[in-house]
Amino acid sequence: MRPGLPIVASLFLLFGALPSLAADMNPADVEFFEKKIRPVLAEHCYSCHAADSKTVMGGLLLDAAEPMLTGGDSGPAVVPGKPKESLLLDALRHESFEMPPTEKLPEQVIADFEKWIAKGALDPRKGKFAHKRPRSGIDVEQGRKFWAFQHPQRTAPPSTKNKAWPRGTIDRHILAKLEAEGVAPSQETDRRGLLRRASYALTGLPPTPTETRAFLEDDKPDAFARAIDRLMASPRFGERWGRHWLDIARYADSTGLDQNLTYFNAWRYRDYVVDAFNDDKPYDQFILEQIAGDLLDAQTPEERDEKVIATGYLVLGPKVAAERDKEKLRMDAVDEQIETISKSILGLTVSCARCHDHKFDPIAMNDYYALAGILRSTRTIDGIKQNNQYVSGWMLRPLGPEGDQQYELAKADVKKIKDLSKKVSKVKKSLKKLQDQAKKAASETKTDQKASGKDQESTENAPTTTAAKKKKSPTLDEKIAEATAQLKKLESSLAEVNKTKTPMPPLAMAVRDEDNIEDIALCIRGNHKRRGEVVPRGFVEVACNATPVLPSHQSGRRELAEWLASEENPLTARVMANRIWHHLFGSGLVRTVDNFGELGERPSHPELLDYLATRFVEEGWSVKSLIREIMLSRTYALSTEAPGDCIELDPDNRFFGRANRRRLDAEAVRDTLLALGGELDLTMNGSTIDGFKEVALDNNAKLPSFTKHRRRSVYLPIIRNGLPEALETFDVANPNVSTGKRGSTTVVTQALFMVNSPWVASLSESLAESLLANGAIDERSRVREAYERVLNRLPTEDEEGRCLAYLAEWADPEHPKKTDDAVRREGWTTFCQALFSSSEFRFVE
Repeated sequence: MRPGLPIVASLFLLFGALPSLAADMNPADVEFFEKKIRPVLAEHCYSCHAADSKTVMGGLLLDAAEPMLTGGDSGPAVVPGKPKESLLLDALRHESFEMPPTEKLPEQVIADFEKWIAKGALDPRKGKFAHKRPRSGIDVEQGRKFWAFQHPQRTAPPSTKNKAWPRGTIDRHILAKLEAEGVAPSQETDRRGLLRRASYALTGLPPTPTETRAFLEDDKPDAFARAIDRLMASPRFGERWGRHWLDIARYADSTGLDQNLTYFNAWRYRDYVVDAFNDDKPYDQFILEQIAGDLLDAQTPEERDEKVIATGYLVLGPKVAAERDKEKLRMDAVDEQIETISKSILGLTVSCARCHDHKFDPIAMNDYYALAGILRSTRTIDGIKQNNQYVSGWMLRPLGPEGDQQYELAKADVKKIKDLSKKVSKVKKSLKKLQDQAKKAASETKTDQKASGKDQESTENAPTTTAAKKKKSPTLDEKIAEATAQLKKLESSLAEVNKTKTPMPPLAMAVRDEDNIEDIALCIRGNHKRRGEVVPRGFVEVACNATPVLPSHQSGRRELAEWLASEENPLTARVMANRIWHHLFGSGLVRTVDNFGELGERPSHPELLDYLATRFVEEGWSVKSLIREIMLSRTYALSTEAPGDCIELDPDNRFFGRANRRRLDAEAVRDTLLALGGELDLTMNGSTIDGFKEVALDNNAKLPSFTKHRRRSVYLPIIRNGLPEALETFDVANPNVSTGKRGSTTVVTQALFMVNSPWVASLSESLAESLLANGAIDERSRVREAYERVLNRLPTEDEEGRCLAYLAEWADPEHPKKTDDAVRREGWTTFCQALFSSSEFRFVE
């Protein structure tokens, strides 16, 4: 199959003629159908509306796309793009028909169907094969012939006509493809542009004017190589590339979904990731630790803590904490873990096999439940939150040399405090009741006295009435005295325990093996209440060379991690090498970076991808080494300008004959503005949500805001369902799902934000003040410095003249405003904000 073969043609080879299959299926839409729509249809509808049903109710078939659109006796069940005209949605809502008839499905399920229909009701079951030729099992041996399941093979670099152009193997692969397609590569970009490109790629920040001048003055052949080494040695490298991995790991500081509880200890995992990239931790070790760090050997307590923290990768996903069906909650957590592991490390959509064999890839339901057995034998959901038995917690593990012992003592003290507090509260209530009784008795006595017309003195000398006896009752007095003494004793004990309690050790979100290790039964149609045969724990068979042997006393996570991180695994090195290429060029050799399966795109340069994967392993799984080799290629240094008929021959730049013009991502925009405004706080690591320990948040939670927070964006609190609007404007990753490739839009709201934001205006003023503070330079030099700082280049002669003319207006005696320093600062502020608002600022050439 030729690399890059359109998906419709690929499916043609698998299933024969597919006249109704859309050629532009979006993999994300297909995944939505497979996870949200098909399982519901299969579980709730097929029994009455499938070709193999004993009786097809209403003449309606829902087990294939075409009959669903055609409809039954009442007309079309689904009208793509028109939820209001879709009878299926009415039936699910029980507004006309009632489907299913026994019960109305949850509102979230109905909302998923409405969303699916509104987006066009994409249905990969289109075509006759979906209904009349269902897949009959998985042919693993046939599946292994697919390119992604073949072990990477190093081949001799191809020869090129132009012998002088390539600098190494990477360039030879790129140029050979360009020559074969008749595409001429562009010229190399200028050195200023190359340094800006490299600085953003490696640190997420622009070069300073000093760094730029030093690079331009360095005429040694290895000047760019040393610039790369300097940038990768900066702590900013780990913050930049750690953020890429945090997207993949769906990092956030809250659960999202229903309760949206804070993940108060998530920052430890974030810091682990940043440090791992700064230290160039071998990628295979990085994977091992995140999947099974708690099961690996450690030489020191510090090493043990680091490996435990790494397993936060498995805990961080979104959770419906208030789910009352706890087994469903656990299986949903397992499903989320399988989705994240398979997409982030393997580039596969294994979670699509939860309810049925994968419809496109050679992944059986048994593969899914083999992995699920490992992860169900791993404790992720644990305890409760908010003292509510219906709100589930998650695993927390103590850190430090005596962490486990200290944790047990601290929990015991917490229990003592809780028990004593309950007793104090109970005695207080009892005492209050007794005191109220005494007051009531006193009030009744006074009432009796007034009624008898006697004064206070005669009352005291008179025989004791019934009410007086109640007031003087020694039994009541004794009870009050006894309760008071008991309360004093309890409060003293509580104060003593609070004073001497064992402090809680540092805690990390981390997993551990369950007490009971066991294989789990397959869930029929994904329903945990309907069980099938028990599936032995294991891995994805099509990517395995042999059947794994897992220990009976452990979950099997260590063996899973070792398989994932093995050079024998055909996917792991390829997927990461492709991710690195994607982050450096803006698109991967496989553009669907999270999907190397049938619905993913084919690699544009398969031999190059295999070369990068094998080099990655040979260099000890070093991310920095692979980055360095790629960046030193001529391909990386190409200009964005397309020569000749390059655009016509390669409009999408699939063959990398030129550089992609790329918009800065949300974090780079924010961090650059803070840096240029002189307000960027480069403090690393640590919590940024202090004071919000395990509480439920809403979209208006008073966390450090986008505009008030001064640290790098990687340290901003990421609250699910409550992301800062400004970050969303610039396409920040959705923290609810593993995201290897962010969207990159160019929309008017981005320009409006730069023009109208008071925060941007404030930083523009800070930049203006720093420029004006240098009294040793004239206005022309000051304009040049502003351009160098913001755009990393000098202005053209025309730009310089127009800028000086604009600034001169603010010093004109005829200016409507008073011509003093404040007016001059305002003029420079608006000038700086204009530079920030330019498209050139937001894009890297």
